Amino acid sequence: MIHKPREGTRNMYWDDPVREAKASDVTLHFQDYFDWNKMDYVDFQYYRVRTASFVSQPHLAGRGALLEHQYAKVFIAALSLDAGRR
Repeated sequence: MIHKPREGTRNMYWDDPVREAKASDVTLHFQDYFDWNKMDYVDFQYYRVRTASFVSQPHLAGRGALLEHQYAKVFIAALSLDAGRR
């Protein structure tokens, strides 16, 4: 589910018509775990991610998305020590 921003509201709507992507077509950055219900049992069914790039849908780059964890693998990227010195 990809966030579809609405003018004049800060609410999060996850109803962009693009519903699927090939792994080779999109780069996602993990942000957090997500669950709809914060007051009951939390199972974190989703990862909250940011679309870093989306080859076939470039207008979606930079948007937030919810990704069911059963369809994802999370990899930790090595960061350069020089990157923090800029």
